[in-house]
Amino acid sequence: CQANQRCRLQSTTQATALIFLREVSNVSRTDQKPYCFELTTKDKSYYISCANDEELYSWMDEIYQVAASIFGMIAPMPAD
Repeated sequence: CQANQRCRLQSTTQATALIFLREVSNVSRTDQKPYCFELTTKDKSYYISCANDEELYSWMDEIYQVAASIFGMIAPMPAD
């Protein structure tokens, strides 16, 4: 699934949520599950589980890139 498409759980044919980037206030890695990140909106947090680190960071980078170009969201600097 690409970052600009609606994604579905592998075991279902229905989308589980539609999250508008304009509503996202924060994107961060979390330890809820392996390879998981959190999308935070003013009303709710969404935990997105990926298959591996490459997929996780690909999604996060794509979200930051699109959000920065449209809404001015700034990606965090990598830890040293």
